[in-house]
Amino acid sequence: MKLFNTNTVLKSCIYFLIAFVITSCNTIGDQIQNIELEDKKISNIKDISLTKGDVIVLWTYYNLEYKENLPSYRIKYHIEKDDNTILFEVFNLLNNIDYSSKPIIRSSKNTDNTYITNDENGDEIEKNYTEWEFQKEEHQFIVEEDGSYSFDFKLYNDNSGFFSDEIKVVLRKL
Repeated sequence: MKLFNTNTVLKSCIYFLIAFVITSCNTIGDQIQNIELEDKKISNIKDISLTKGDVIVLWTYYNLEYKENLPSYRIKYHIEKDDNTILFEVFNLLNNIDYSSKPIIRSSKNTDNTYITNDENGDEIEKNYTEWEFQKEEHQFIVEEDGSYSFDFKLYNDNSGFFSDEIKVVLRKL
């Protein structure tokens, strides 16, 4: 008398292993370092030892408050290896975010709040604003040679007014 069907047990084990491998993969990579950005100041990550074939992914982390329109930011970034420029580019943040494709949005949290202000007559009125926290994939960089790499970032606030949002660059390795 057979208690178990060998094919059924084998298939179940294979399905379990596939599910385990898929759920245990880190699809956004291992964090190398993160760096907080300040408006019009250069922030950098120096001397990261990388190996040919490494895939480095630049992510941005946002913690924003906005009252009407999303703010507009740009980041200029510079990647160098052994003091030689490898890449110099600019990406626009928050402009025309496409939620259906790249860039990937992770861990998004929105909170709607209100604040009290005065209208043109001096009367108190309640207005709404949104706090939004999320991470977004910006760029992938494939390392072509072993060596020591440095990353420089400069944030530009394209809006006039007070710069109060928290924006970081997060380097990850796939």
